[in-house]
Amino acid sequence: MAYAFLRRTVAQVLLLLVLNTYLCLSTESFAQDRPPEVGLWVAPGGDAVLEVGVQANTLRLTLVRALDSTLTDTKNPEAALRDRPLAGIELSIGLTRQESGWGGGKLYDPGTGNTYKLSLQLLDEDHLRLRGYVGLRVLGRSQTWVRYALFKQRMLRMLEVSETDSFHSEGR
Repeated sequence: MAYAFLRRTVAQVLLLLVLNTYLCLSTESFAQDRPPEVGLWVAPGGDAVLEVGVQANTLRLTLVRALDSTLTDTKNPEAALRDRPLAGIELSIGLTRQESGWGGGKLYDPGTGNTYKLSLQLLDEDHLRLRGYVGLRVLGRSQTWVRYALFKQRMLRMLEVSETDSFHSEGR
């Protein structure tokens, strides 16, 4: 009886070890397959947070939050969509992996209501360049987005003000 209990316990431990190893390898494989562009990014000016995600081997850009949460999609060419909040709007479609980043996609700009061709390139682990254009790439405009974690770190460091940093404190 004790032998059967011991055998069952060893079998359970071995099963847990096999499952744990499988899960670790699966997670590691997923992390390796996930493009480094995936994550949260802050638009120039710091007025919007965007998420880059993967869906069916394409990148998608979604507006997560705007500085003014009451903003709606007022410039949308479709009148029925003009009252929808900007938060949650998917801004891109069709971005596929290219030689030097991602391309072949389209970008909706809620600031103008226009849609542009789009390419995207990771400059380094914390900076992402987007280029929106009409027709030829040279007829476009680029923006560099900053990874959310770096932006947040910089803002928190800037906000760490002590009384000795004040130019209006007594004695100065």
